[in-house]
Amino acid sequence: MNLKEHIRKVLKEEIASTDTKTIQSELINMLGKSNTDNSDRIEFVNKEFGSDSSFDIIVDHLDQEILDKINEFMDKKGWFPANIGFSGMKGRIYSQNVNDYLDEDDVQISYEAHSPDAIKVTQSKAYHVTPDIFFNKINKEGLVPKSESKLSNHPDRIYLYRNQDKDKDIVWALWNSLSKEKQEQIKNYYVLEIDLTQIPNHDFFKDPQAMADYGAIYTDKPIPKSAIKVINKIDTKDIETVDKDEMSKEEEKIASDELKQKEKERLDREKEQEKSDSEYAEYSKKLNDLPDNLKDMDINDLLSLEEQIKKVVKKVIKEETQVPPQVLRRQHLIDEMFEHMRSRYHRLFCNYRNPNILLGVLYERTLEDLYHAWFYQTVSDEDWDVASKYIQKYLIDKYEKSTVMYWENECNKKNSLSKEEETEGVGGYAAPAFEMEPDHVHFKHQYNEESEITEKCWKGYTQKGMKTMFGKRYPNCVKKTK
Repeated sequence: MNLKEHIRKVLKEEIASTDTKTIQSELINMLGKSNTDNSDRIEFVNKEFGSDSSFDIIVDHLDQEILDKINEFMDKKGWFPANIGFSGMKGRIYSQNVNDYLDEDDVQISYEAHSPDAIKVTQSKAYHVTPDIFFNKINKEGLVPKSESKLSNHPDRIYLYRNQDKDKDIVWALWNSLSKEKQEQIKNYYVLEIDLTQIPNHDFFKDPQAMADYGAIYTDKPIPKSAIKVINKIDTKDIETVDKDEMSKEEEKIASDELKQKEKERLDREKEQEKSDSEYAEYSKKLNDLPDNLKDMDINDLLSLEEQIKKVVKKVIKEETQVPPQVLRRQHLIDEMFEHMRSRYHRLFCNYRNPNILLGVLYERTLEDLYHAWFYQTVSDEDWDVASKYIQKYLIDKYEKSTVMYWENECNKKNSLSKEEETEGVGGYAAPAFEMEPDHVHFKHQYNEESEITEKCWKGYTQKGMKTMFGKRYPNCVKKTK
């Protein structure tokens, strides 16, 4: 390379960047977000086989304006479009097919660098395959760079490969890329050996479209016939011909959508597997933290323990969440009953030594009267245990603070209680009985010496023994039988 060529190369590299990460970042920022969702307008594809001299993008919706903007940007950066097609499908030659993909979704475009970095080739031999229709010209003039390709657009190049074992694979790929009309013109393929020691000033570049094990490279300079030698001839009759029906654009789009769906399903499976692995790791960690006697338990003992745990958990959940709906529907009655009870006890507030004793009496009397007035027939004993806890918590949250403040403000102003008054306060549970008359029931509480509550059963009910609730004994009222 002379000084003039070196200066030209340096200047070109100043304006043409092959830093794909920088280009990707700038292109994403330039195009912004998609019109259909909040994702980027373009997506960059990690190619399984590729190099730093090529990359693919997927455009969510390709119109002429966006295409011109992308290609103008890429050309300034030193890149050109080589292939185009639907996402995940084999690309077609860009220049021949680009118009077929305008106004389509999920269009994939392959770009290659105009001036990629040259690579160091240590082998002394490389190889080239050519059909017999070009052989005579090569035999006279040597190999000349050309842009004709069945695979992609590219500047003038001569393609070589370094792995001689791939002769038949490359011939098969070239043969089956041709149309039947073109195949009828070719009888043989020649395998040429290139003596690289005779072209020491040639630069070589990695072929971004070929598989890595081919060792494919290219040069943009001619190769003289003195460096070329024929080492093999392959009859096309010995080449397997694949019957290929080229996909239409519609078929290609359907196949692309199917690939995307399969990829989505694969990613979903990976997420599920990661979740399962994480849960198993957490389970293993918890198992390791168990005492040794639990680790060594028999499977039947473990199952029995599991059932017991389930029962406990079920009971806790029920206590926390399963408040009977008939209680929730009468939420306003809870407020009315407590406020009524508090007003009835108002004159006795200061008879209690502290507000906690007062509140205990108010809560218990409110629960008792709510039960007998509204829930005696509709709520079972088991459900009432859950409901009573819910009601008491509700009353504590809503009324305790205000009741305590009232007691402190009113009762602390009075003189110390007399012995008799204090005794009466301690016996707050023996406060005078009172009557309540809801619109459908009439009862009167009376306490005997054994802390039993005696009351008349409702009309249509008769007493059969006693039952215990809230630490007291109540009449067990059941419906009369005819």
